[in-house]
Amino acid sequence: MSKLYIAALPLDLKRVYFSKYLLDILNLAELFVGEERKTVFKIFSLLENRDKKYMLLNEHSTVSDKLNILNNIKSYKISCLFSDTGAPCVADPGYDLVDLCYKENITIISVPGPSSITAGLSVSGFYAESFSFFGYPPRIKNKRRIFFQRIAKAYETVVFIERPYVMKKLVSELDIIKGKRLSISYNLGLREEKTIRGYINDIKKDLEEMPKVPFIIVVEGKGGTARVVK
Repeated sequence: MSKLYIAALPLDLKRVYFSKYLLDILNLAELFVGEERKTVFKIFSLLENRDKKYMLLNEHSTVSDKLNILNNIKSYKISCLFSDTGAPCVADPGYDLVDLCYKENITIISVPGPSSITAGLSVSGFYAESFSFFGYPPRIKNKRRIFFQRIAKAYETVVFIERPYVMKKLVSELDIIKGKRLSISYNLGLREEKTIRGYINDIKKDLEEMPKVPFIIVVEGKGGTARVVK
């Protein structure tokens, strides 16, 4: 099965800032999907390996370009997507490609930087040219209800965090967001990483069986459907 790693790069592309895990993934990857050629070549130099195949995905990429990248990802066991620096797919090209990869049953795995928020957002496959971070839901019942009402009405993609031990309660509260897709990621950056994705009615059972670990919730915005149509 093909895997696509979504890799957050250090802000300074010097070897000293690269984690061993990130370097291992870059070395294993057979295909690089980068935003700019100069960044790809810096990675080549860092790895002392210029034989890897690479493709570019940026604001100039067409629908045809993205479908071509998708087909190439499907032909390799391990591919790696990265932007110039930081977490890809967050106010950067790539979210719609990730969305397509999910539809083709390609395994999506994060190689997160210091922020689980952007890591969760980058593997969601949802529109992220702009998004809102809502933090933790309030504990007071009335304020919690208003919190989820705001998310249900939000136009932009919303990211929030909740405590591991309240997932069963959260599942019932998310009923108000029936018309939007959700992406819930846990154990980001670990071997046990998993993302549960879909409409609340379709993923309730999976959420109720989640382990009690920290997780990130991403709610797709009203205008956030991926713009690539296959």
